[in-house]
Amino acid sequence: MQAMRNFTAKNIIKDKFWIVELNGTNVGTVKFDDSTYVYFNNNTKETISYTEQEFKNQFKTVNSTTTKSVFTDVYGYTTNCEEVFNVRTEENTPVYTKTKTSSNYFAAGYYAIYFPSIKWSSAHCPRLKTLKSYPFIGPFKTEEDVNLAMKRKRYEETTNSNSSNTTITQ
Repeated sequence: MQAMRNFTAKNIIKDKFWIVELNGTNVGTVKFDDSTYVYFNNNTKETISYTEQEFKNQFKTVNSTTTKSVFTDVYGYTTNCEEVFNVRTEENTPVYTKTKTSSNYFAAGYYAIYFPSIKWSSAHCPRLKTLKSYPFIGPFKTEEDVNLAMKRKRYEETTNSNSSNTTITQ
């Protein structure tokens, strides 16, 4: 097993559950169970038990409330991440990944997405794959802006459907 000194254990449930990260990437979890700390490695699926002293020696622990809670912007649009990677634009859409090695891109900002079954729906930082699969409008910088755009879109659709149903008789 790799030495844990560079690993950070972020306390999620006070003194019961931690998410383990290496350079901002989630690599495992630790849970406290009957006086034992159990580490689960996401990659190898291996579990290792530690005493309290071993846990303190192996992991640098931080409280989730003391970590920075400011989300990163991508080209002026909000994200739902403290740290973003692989930032670029694709077809005028600001995109990023949540880890350095991820191939799943997310779109920064707020979007209105048209799903045939539910019509227009708002989304914050949807997957780029979703935006490529469905019609959308955006990005928007605030939730209020996307809600206003959806309201206008619904009004346009209602107006267009009403005018197409109207017949002119002579």
